Amino acid sequence: MAIRAHQATAEAQRQRAEELAELAETQERTDWAVADLAKQVGGLSNPLGGSLEDFACDLVPEILERHWAMQIASAASRCSAKPRPA
Repeated sequence: MAIRAHQATAEAQRQRAEELAELAETQERTDWAVADLAKQVGGLSNPLGGSLEDFACDLVPEILERHWAMQIASAASRCSAKPRPA
């Protein structure tokens, strides 16, 4: 009876060791996938950021003028606002 219990314990330990090794491999693949995704998302920031900036330069002057009576000197100045003369 003690031999069977010992064999069962040894088998359970072997299975846990295999499961742990498989989990470690899966974690390594997950780490790689997350790092790759971070690179891809980071690569989007440049083209997307420029588009958002262009959109803001078109929209912000109108909002500033409508709500705060401010006018933009020129689009080339990258949206630098100046108060409108009274």
